Amino acid sequence: MKKLINLIFFIMFSSFIHSVAVAGPVDWIGRVNYAGYSHRTHCTGALIAPDMVLTAAHCLISTKTGKPLDPGNVVFRAGYHLGESKVDVRGRAFVFMKGYLKAKTSSEKTMLDASIIVLEKGLDIRPARLSAIDGSENTFAYKGYSLTKPHILTGSDTCNRKSEHAGLLLVDCEAKQGQSGSPVISKSNGNIIGLIVAINGDGEAIVLNIAGLDKFETQLFHSKAPIE
Repeated sequence: MKKLINLIFFIMFSSFIHSVAVAGPVDWIGRVNYAGYSHRTHCTGALIAPDMVLTAAHCLISTKTGKPLDPGNVVFRAGYHLGESKVDVRGRAFVFMKGYLKAKTSSEKTMLDASIIVLEKGLDIRPARLSAIDGSENTFAYKGYSLTKPHILTGSDTCNRKSEHAGLLLVDCEAKQGQSGSPVISKSNGNIIGLIVAINGDGEAIVLNIAGLDKFETQLFHSKAPIE
């Protein structure tokens, strides 16, 4: 467990625009699919180590029970595009930020809304790099799979920073359901600097700055039996 936590943190620190189609798939970005007895849904995730996928924590929580989904029912479809993917692999465990599962308010949850899916096996795909935001950088890109266009990557290359508070960035890019967990990418070095965790009343993306994750310990969730 300690080795897993150390590896995660080592990896982590090494005008209004409508969503538009991004040209072609990206191998390290994929759909995070969940298929249970009662429903089917998806979010977006990014491979940050051969066997680790970064996504939004709320994507791994049952909307019916409020408890974590069974990791074995969650599938990462790397490089997904038009029904095909480079590889599909199931999760074997989730890593949540400490306090997320006990958070009472939506604002508390949003500030802790990052998670890692530990995959059943490592992938032969070069993972993305993560880094803190350069203080002088104000324009970013993001890519994800929306519910309205679930089979192709959509996003924007011009997400402008509007404000920042408590580790959350508001950018002027439109985001849609399904794009939760989408990586937000530095234009200067191509590294992931955050992930989309929510959408405000105007449809603009709220981004969790990954530079804040070192302030929290992590907790591992591993289930062998379906929860839902």
